[in-house]
Amino acid sequence: MFGDADDPDPWFEPFREITQVSIRLTEGDLPYEERLRILHAAFAPTADRGGYNRAGRRQDHFAATDHGWRFTSETAYGHQLRVTLPRDDEDRARLLVLDAIDRIGCQPTKMVGGATTDWGIG
Repeated sequence: MFGDADDPDPWFEPFREITQVSIRLTEGDLPYEERLRILHAAFAPTADRGGYNRAGRRQDHFAATDHGWRFTSETAYGHQLRVTLPRDDEDRARLLVLDAIDRIGCQPTKMVGGATTDWGIG
């Protein structure tokens, strides 16, 4: 079991070619818990995959089960959102992830990763 997760859902994923995108975000006005709730709603249905909270430095891991994408919302290493997804979903993910970031009231400032798509970030 990971950190503060009460009961993460069991999971198994078959092999697939994936890519990871890390997006650094401005803090925004909403509290972290509200931003996390909005992210879960934007990618519903979701399943918790664990996380931790140490002295206010958090990581929350969840999966967007219908998309097959995995997310980490975090403040442990600065405010950022990490997305792991199949490479052929990157164009679609860019649109949905940037919309979700807008919903939480934050701005993307820097992006690392990605395989095929220009996300138009820093």
